[in-house]
Amino acid sequence: MAPEDIAKVVCLDGPMIGSAELDAIVTLAYLAMTADGGMGDDELAAFRALVPCVRALASPTVKRTAYRTAPVAASPRALDDREIDGILDRLNATLEHRDRRAHLYAQAEILSRDARRLAYKIVYALALVDLDDSPAEVDLREELVTALGLDRETATELVDEVIATLSA
Repeated sequence: MAPEDIAKVVCLDGPMIGSAELDAIVTLAYLAMTADGGMGDDELAAFRALVPCVRALASPTVKRTAYRTAPVAASPRALDDREIDGILDRLNATLEHRDRRAHLYAQAEILSRDARRLAYKIVYALALVDLDDSPAEVDLREELVTALGLDRETATELVDEVIATLSA
């Protein structure tokens, strides 16, 4: 999957989310991408593509259309690299001395049902970016299923949706 394909998964017809949910989803994405101790170039590019797409779901002023029929619009004001770097620095500083598992659960609790489903789809799609599924990344996704309160059938359904979206 190309890093920019993350926009297909987020899709602007996704659920409206609040600013706390925006932060939680971005944090869960960061936790997933750094589960193996680092973030490769493709993962970083996917994160840079992800943040404006998720941010658009939290903005009532952005025209929301399905990605298949219109180009994906960013937030009302696109984020530049400096702003994305600031988000990454903040996340790194926040998580540097925290229990990542506890933080995963805390972020999951913030999310509504629809936002939980979106978060899992995003995390699964991000795993496809570098095609290198480390044991730590697999473990995090398994833990995320529990933290989000998803059953196995729902998680499988969401994975199937991601694959279908990316194959379209």
